[in-house]
Order: sequence, then structure tokens, then C-alpha cells
Amino acid sequence: MKSLLEYADTYNPDVMRYALPMFAETSLDFVDCELIAYNHVRNAEIATFDKALMNATAT
Repeated sequence: MKSLLEYADTYNPDVMRYALPMFAETSLDFVDCELIAYNHVRNAEIATFDKALMNATAT
């Protein structure tokens, strides 16, 4: 999956590098993984009612 980034055109490759392995290793939706990655990589605040997403971004 990581080699996919070599062919993908993305504005935030560092966010995708963080999100893709998480998506492959967890049962989270890709959008949730992407939001968690933005939180971790860009220190972006995430507003959600999704408890699993809140717990993942709390760490």
C-alpha cells in the first residue's frame, strides 16, 4: 500500500503515509484514519461525535 503513494498525487503525502498503515492495521474507516493523521501530523483539531475517533485523537 505504501508504494501506492509513489503513484498518487496528494497535497499531504506525510498525512497519507501516516493514515495508510493505520487503515491497513485497524478496523477504522479510511476517512477516520485520515482525520487522525491530520491530528497527529498537522496538529489539527478534530471535532466529532464518533467515540472511537475521539479516543484515537486523545492520545
